[in-house]
Amino acid sequence: MLAICCIFAGFYFFRQERHELSTISDTLQQISWPALIAGLASTVLYIGLMALTYVFSFKAVGANVSFASSLELFLKRNFIGVFLPMGGITSQTFFSGIIERKGIPTYRVNFASAIFLIVGILSVFIVGIPVLAWLGFTATAHSALFIKLLYSFPVLILITWGTVSFLRKKWLYQRCKKWFPAAFVAIDEMMAEGLSKKYLWIALLMAVLIEVIGITQLYIAITAVEPGASLLAAVLGYTVAVILLIASPLLKGIGAIELAVTFILTEYGFGTASAAAIVILFRFYNFWLMMLAGIVSFVWSRQNVLLRVFPAGMIFILGIVNLVSALSPAIKWRMIALKSYLPLTTIHASNDLTLFAGVVLLFTATYLVKGSKTAWYVAVITTMVSLVGHLFKDIDYEEAIYATIVLIALLITRSQYKIKNDPGRRTMGIRTSIGVFVVALVMGVLGFYFLDKKHFGIDFNFMQSVQFTLQQFFLLSNDTLVPLTKFGEGYLRLISFMGIGAFSFLLYTLGRPYIFDEDTDQSDLSAAREIAQQYSVSSLDYFKIYPDKLIFFNEKRTGFISYKIANGFAVVLGMPVCENTAAAKKEILTAFEQFCKECGLHSAYYRVREADIIQLQSFKKKFFVIGQEATIVIDNFSLEGKKKQNLRTARNTLTKKGYTMQTFEPPLSNDTLQQMEAVSKDWLGEGEKRELVFSQGMFDKDIMRNHTVIALMSPAGVMAAFVELVPVFRNSEVRYDLLRKRNNEQNGTTEWLLLAVIDYCKSKQIAELNMGMAPMAGIEEPKSMQERSIKLAYEKIKRFRHYKGLRNFKERFDPSWENVYFAYESSYDLFFLPSALNQVMRDDES
Repeated sequence: MLAICCIFAGFYFFRQERHELSTISDTLQQISWPALIAGLASTVLYIGLMALTYVFSFKAVGANVSFASSLELFLKRNFIGVFLPMGGITSQTFFSGIIERKGIPTYRVNFASAIFLIVGILSVFIVGIPVLAWLGFTATAHSALFIKLLYSFPVLILITWGTVSFLRKKWLYQRCKKWFPAAFVAIDEMMAEGLSKKYLWIALLMAVLIEVIGITQLYIAITAVEPGASLLAAVLGYTVAVILLIASPLLKGIGAIELAVTFILTEYGFGTASAAAIVILFRFYNFWLMMLAGIVSFVWSRQNVLLRVFPAGMIFILGIVNLVSALSPAIKWRMIALKSYLPLTTIHASNDLTLFAGVVLLFTATYLVKGSKTAWYVAVITTMVSLVGHLFKDIDYEEAIYATIVLIALLITRSQYKIKNDPGRRTMGIRTSIGVFVVALVMGVLGFYFLDKKHFGIDFNFMQSVQFTLQQFFLLSNDTLVPLTKFGEGYLRLISFMGIGAFSFLLYTLGRPYIFDEDTDQSDLSAAREIAQQYSVSSLDYFKIYPDKLIFFNEKRTGFISYKIANGFAVVLGMPVCENTAAAKKEILTAFEQFCKECGLHSAYYRVREADIIQLQSFKKKFFVIGQEATIVIDNFSLEGKKKQNLRTARNTLTKKGYTMQTFEPPLSNDTLQQMEAVSKDWLGEGEKRELVFSQGMFDKDIMRNHTVIALMSPAGVMAAFVELVPVFRNSEVRYDLLRKRNNEQNGTTEWLLLAVIDYCKSKQIAELNMGMAPMAGIEEPKSMQERSIKLAYEKIKRFRHYKGLRNFKERFDPSWENVYFAYESSYDLFFLPSALNQVMRDDES
């Protein structure tokens, strides 16, 4: 919404000043070729310094990357960042493969990218603070401007102090480390491993030189329009532009930057038309040429992502072309010729329609990158409207030709847009927008009709009331409606804001992906259970048909995938349950991945076994270890020997104190369930612990009634602890789920419960006991940034110490260990997956 406001703010400003801006095209045509060449040269230098900043950022972390690879990395990230939320930051997770293919590990790529970001932000403050100080001492003629900008000075000081404190590991660093320990262990380790201060300073120097080149670009634009202009205006304008670029949530500050820099230049005595011409030229050097270079980099490398990104970029440019063309004055001979065939009202309507289409196209570009099918339809229709609008408003055949090229590109790449959109939200958006329109129409018509003449100087009739209401709601040009009072101004703004709100909400709901969040019905669970009974190879399969899961079947319903949805992710538990062949698994995985694409979901796989990694690698998944799963082979287990002395002591001590073990076979009685519930509540405490689901169960009487339970009974006959055995689909294996005891019970309770489970397995001739996962364990030699972070947190952070204790506890039973993995699509997903995992594991009913 902030991005929408930025664009509308810029649009509103240029619309209000359209009469003064009528000379922009004349001003731009007078720019000399030397000025254009100087600007182009500055852009080439700007891009080259960006690439060098990457080169030295990688050198700072001990990695050598060529200039060509760094150049490709910058151009692609810069281009894709326009269409991403907080693109300057989030784009740093894209296209890491360019560097990883050179043999540089992922964690070094991520760390170097972080350094690139940090030095980029630091350079802004290194330039920004002297600018404000200089303005304060020298710009007495612009004291009002200085006072307005002075509000940002404490912010700059605070951020600079924070950066220094962080880099020197002072107060801010210590607080951040205390709040986010998991993130800092990896940072500390990598810095200790050999962060080169020499190359870090060189990278910072490159970043500062980039800001100098940026200032030079604006100065070139100023002198090209009005020679002999002030250098201070260029320094101040560029600094404000970069701050807005950093703060912009989307589209890299388009609208806000144009508005802010134009305002600053007018404060230095430039006319509105001259200031706008300067900004257009500056943005051509500093933004549009680099966008073009990004497109060239995609074409040069011939990557498939071009099929989606390139049309989105073309749509984005067409949106800008529409806005500029609609706000620019018409060419006189074309307008004279057009008036011979079309009435003036049609020409004005075409111009307004082109303007509105431009705004729609800007937002549609973002959804096109995501692959939205609805966005493709909107883009095609709006592009056709733009084509006709350009011809009917001023015979702008140049813009119409470009719109035709865009339309052809959209039709050629139509197969890339498969993501369905949420029909519920779409319907809600349409209904809400229609409702707002009806309210605005009724309010506007009645208001204009009954308003006192003093507010607008017009005694409105009914048709005029309808006409002016529609024009104001759709933000169409209207020179005859001029408010004469504050009330009149406010009345017009109210109708305009209702129009902006209605269209923004409509575009948002049309672009939202379809999220499949229906509950799984009992027939699907029953069908999944039958498949699991036939093909199950893991005790984890029991939790795949737990009531909290969604079930995806292949077309023949010979296999299924169990998953949950959160934050736009389909988080899968393990692998598909189907015939245990590579072909069967690939068939259902392919269908599920296609389903996720159509629904706008990112797939992730939780607790994947090592043997299944190859299967998922064919779908270009990335992996990292999340823990180890322990399994006891019953026939190999023995209590003999010194290593098992603690286990024997635990059982013998409790036996002497009068404790006994009791096995409860299903169906469990209400009395047994009540005793178990009392133990469970005591174990959970007063909100200190909470139920976790997804890969394990929760306390549910209806479910547990049909499970075997082994309980430790106190000398008084009260249940002190219990362990629940879940039914598995393999007769050779058993798995326990809930293992809970009262908080004040004797030591050794858990050990004896597990010994009792082993005895139970022996009595039932069960070959293996699955003890579940020890989280974060098993990473001996980390292979990625994620594994390094997990290993360091596991070994050094107090908060995760209990995971190490859990692993040591299970090790006392001498199990075999197998690493389990988490699979995901891209590094960008790691920004949002922790929250998604937290949601799928949360018990919403407790």
